[in-house]
Amino acid sequence: ETPFTAAVVAELGVRGIDELYTHCEGRDIVHPNAPLEEKPWGFREFAVTDHDGNLVTFFEPPAGYEPQPG
Repeated sequence: ETPFTAAVVAELGVRGIDELYTHCEGRDIVHPNAPLEEKPWGFREFAVTDHDGNLVTFFEPPAGYEPQPG
């Protein structure tokens, strides 16, 4: 298994995560330890790495989710 070591880590909220995941899988950039999955808090997410070793996590909140101000 490849550990999560990255120069930069970013998290981006998206809609249409299934299509994005398919796109990234086709380019072989999905991190081996972070395939698309539903998290206990209801978000679906996966991570990719770029050529510089940066880790980018994409997440999609459930339908109807409203972020809380804070």
